[in-house]
Amino acid sequence: MPGSSDPKAMTQILEPGRNCWRIEHVRRAKLLIDGAAYFAALRQVMAAARKSIFVIGWDIDSRILLHPGARDDGLPLPLGEFLDALAARRDTLEIHVLTWDFAMLYALDREFLPIYSLGWRTHRRLHFHMDACHPPGSSHHQKIVVVDDTIAFVGGIDLSKNRWDTPAHEPGDRRRRNPEGELYPPFHDMQMMLGGDAAAAIGELARERWRRATGQAPAEVSARSQECLWPEASEPDFESARVGIARTEPAYDGREPVHEIRQLFLDCIAQARRSIYIENQYFTSTVIAEAITRRLREPGGPEIVVVSRLRGSGWLEQNTMFVLRARLIRQLGATAEAGRLRFYCPHQQGLGDECIALHSKLMIVDDSVLRVGSANISNRSLGVDTECDLLIEAASDAERRAITAVRDSLLAEHLGVRRQDV
Repeated sequence: MPGSSDPKAMTQILEPGRNCWRIEHVRRAKLLIDGAAYFAALRQVMAAARKSIFVIGWDIDSRILLHPGARDDGLPLPLGEFLDALAARRDTLEIHVLTWDFAMLYALDREFLPIYSLGWRTHRRLHFHMDACHPPGSSHHQKIVVVDDTIAFVGGIDLSKNRWDTPAHEPGDRRRRNPEGELYPPFHDMQMMLGGDAAAAIGELARERWRRATGQAPAEVSARSQECLWPEASEPDFESARVGIARTEPAYDGREPVHEIRQLFLDCIAQARRSIYIENQYFTSTVIAEAITRRLREPGGPEIVVVSRLRGSGWLEQNTMFVLRARLIRQLGATAEAGRLRFYCPHQQGLGDECIALHSKLMIVDDSVLRVGSANISNRSLGVDTECDLLIEAASDAERRAITAVRDSLLAEHLGVRRQDV
């Protein structure tokens, strides 16, 4: 895919009130690729928390190990026991955990009685609640952690089972074991770690979500540290950048719907000049497919690469979402000029007919725009589920190089080569 070093290749995309909630300053930001990098950084940051931890997710499992195989740091390994120990050892720390009050359809895939593991059996300053504050048929799908309003993590990874993996995605990696003791297939996803005013804004979003779900307003963090929580070993991809925060929220309880993420997708596609690189678990939104179709009909329009998973995770997904995806791919293929649209599934030798379970939600446009979050390219994520995405627009050559490096790292991971070879 050709890159672009021309700072005028794209006009500014972010527009609060149209395609994002807010634009905030970020002192440092880093894309944590795959669960091993995310969980290790998260454990280190949460262990240093002094006042506040918010965990907002689609699912959570108190039994998972955030850092399997790591050396002993004096704290319990299972997530629930780890959070309980943090609350017990620091009397200024309040921990709030909010997860979707899931449909019975998912009951067999989730921890039995999480309210018992994370509510009744834990410290009184570890607050657990299941979120049913949404219309019938909707779900709470954001994946957010905020620590002391100083460091925030936003992306596609829940603190749940079957998420941890390394970029090598080695078949049979024995560390990739769920709480039932079973090995699970390779899993690819990512989370953005960020500090500065953007982290405080994500903290506001998390508190509002808790207030809506419980009717209680958590106390705000009075004095934020100057990012002393940032893991020392994590070299940031971006410094002193601007980040847009975009949401999807359905209409509920008198509140108007929010469709910032849908508009942001459309604006990113419309402004692309040379290339669009997408990683997404699903590709079933007719609105997004129509927007891509318009670009494919333009002579000399952008090259578009979509990386997705090969199959659904069960019979329902396979016979709904993946049937819809197949239809859209056929329609788009009939429109595209030769070679300008390609779909791929990441595969690892040794998996047989299986492919890596790709769960990420990422878009990179013209080496100038990087967006990552919880939103799938599906009608649910663009309309009826709650979602949160981040977008960084390059404002300098250094930021363009950082976005290019992220894209090349992902391509190298999927191709099994070094980044410099890409």
